Amino acid sequence: MIGESFLDVPAGAHSYAVFHWNASPVYTHGIYLVVDQADRIDESNDANNMAYKNIYVQSLPDLSVLAGDVSTVPSVVYKGFSVLIKAVIRNLGEAPVSSFIVRFLAEGVQLADRIVSLGGEDYLSLDASWTPTANGTRNVSVLVDPLNWVAEPLKMNNRADKAVIVLSLPANATTTTTTGANSSTTSGFPPGPTDLTTTSFLDSCVLPGNGLPCNEVTLEEVVSGITAWVDGNIALNDVIALINSWADQAGYPPV
Repeated sequence: MIGESFLDVPAGAHSYAVFHWNASPVYTHGIYLVVDQADRIDESNDANNMAYKNIYVQSLPDLSVLAGDVSTVPSVVYKGFSVLIKAVIRNLGEAPVSSFIVRFLAEGVQLADRIVSLGGEDYLSLDASWTPTANGTRNVSVLVDPLNWVAEPLKMNNRADKAVIVLSLPANATTTTTTGANSSTTSGFPPGPTDLTTTSFLDSCVLPGNGLPCNEVTLEEVVSGITAWVDGNIALNDVIALINSWADQAGYPPV
């Protein structure tokens, strides 16, 4: 029993009965309301003394972002050049959220706030621009509902951190990039996100694997090259050439 209420109802009038119910678990609950269950009142009709209603109890919102939902475009990141930090935000609960903040940070510095809404059991993609100013391993973070506007059963999945390797670009780097039927040569900077997906590497002083001096390849650049291949940004033959260049420097047999 949820509760009972004693009312004084004048003839031809009505009154309200109020009950407090801790609605759980997530389920369709059948709610019965019975009037004069003990049959203490003489009435002309007792058939209308019961009401029934199904009430569905839905789950609270559960906003979530995981490290695997955070990426950069392009996937190979260079110091001094802008990239997009992309994140997939999910609502694992059934209840919609009308407004909440998604915050992007790099090395603890706030990049952008996005105020968005999200339906129940739905997701959306957001991004923010970042220009790294130092090479090495850098941390980017995405915070969901940092101001705690939304009541949720779980807050532990409201933050994702991702380590991003930022490479230095030598001044004499040169690549030939093909986009559709057009070809262009650029010096001193990497191609843009669209062009990067079709970059063809022609010699041993190319991106990635263009560390100074020109013909030397670091293990970090090999890892970045493999990542770029996995993401579909460079051809397998280019990765093999990069690995062989690094292996030759180290005295290992070629792949």
